Amino acid sequence: MTVEERVAALRAAATGGDAEAAGQLGRLYCLLAADPDTGDPADELSPAEPWLRRCLDARPGDSLAAVLLASRLTGLAALAAESDDDEHEAELIAQALELHRRALATDPTNAAARAGLGELDDDHGGYAYYLVEVDAGNGSILATESLVATDPDELRWAMDMWLELIGHSAGTFEVTTHDGDRPSRSVLVRHDGERADWGTAPLPALTGEPLPPGHPVRGGDGSTCPYGYGFRFD
Repeated sequence: MTVEERVAALRAAATGGDAEAAGQLGRLYCLLAADPDTGDPADELSPAEPWLRRCLDARPGDSLAAVLLASRLTGLAALAAESDDDEHEAELIAQALELHRRALATDPTNAAARAGLGELDDDHGGYAYYLVEVDAGNGSILATESLVATDPDELRWAMDMWLELIGHSAGTFEVTTHDGDRPSRSVLVRHDGERADWGTAPLPALTGEPLPPGHPVRGGDGSTCPYGYGFRFD
């Protein structure tokens, strides 16, 4: 089953009331840079949020949905901070912290929740994942878009959706492969302003323990990158 087929099946089940499917659909939607229905950028409202909330409404103890939603809210809080919206930032952070605590109450060993509560542990690099980063700056504004994923097919699907929904100016995406204790490796995927061929991008298979969904990582400049799609001002 392709990622597209999996998404379609999960969406049908989630729409029919399947809470687990809603949580799994929310995880995949965390990878998207824009809402597939409206095209609205994910830095305004994550397309994953309504599905993750639907899952948590039906299953309050679902730790996966909790940490994923907390990750999305943390990213929105960072953008609120850049806009000097202190009240909204504080509200989002409070919600995220409560979700991480809820996840830990259900699963005290949840690495993503622990990382969310205490920033990044020193051992976060022991996980296996792909990190895509691209310059999103404009003029004097310095910004970076990122994507953190653990499955090459899901990464390719998310990048194709990214370019289809919101496009991107010509430039170069840097894809860094982190695989446990192995040295990280980077490849460049060039985008000519029309399309980048993610179907043939050289993404080596990961052999280490996959990064837990919702677990943040460090970007190339040391900044925090959320699981899935992220946008940050440098």
